[in-house]
Amino acid sequence: GDGLEQFEEGRFGSIREAYDALMAHCRKQLIAHRAEAALWQTERKELKESEEMLMQALQTMREALDAETRAHDLDIRTLHGYTARSGTVEASGEHGAVQRSPW
Repeated sequence: GDGLEQFEEGRFGSIREAYDALMAHCRKQLIAHRAEAALWQTERKELKESEEMLMQALQTMREALDAETRAHDLDIRTLHGYTARSGTVEASGEHGAVQRSPW
């Protein structure tokens, strides 16, 4: 063909190449974005799980502390009971004044 036809073909070829390059770039970006989103989701899930484990551990500690406090109160009341019966402690009004856990 004449020069114009070749010019048109050449221009079309370079536009096509530019388009393909752009599409390849977009695909790469999309794949990277999806990988990042998946990673973020995994990290978020792991964070949530470790947060739940931490809360569970905290709850267990609270319950243990409460049980300990109750046992301690009981020991003090029992001790007061014994000493009151044996008449060695005056009624001082301080019976069982142990601070309760605020939880």
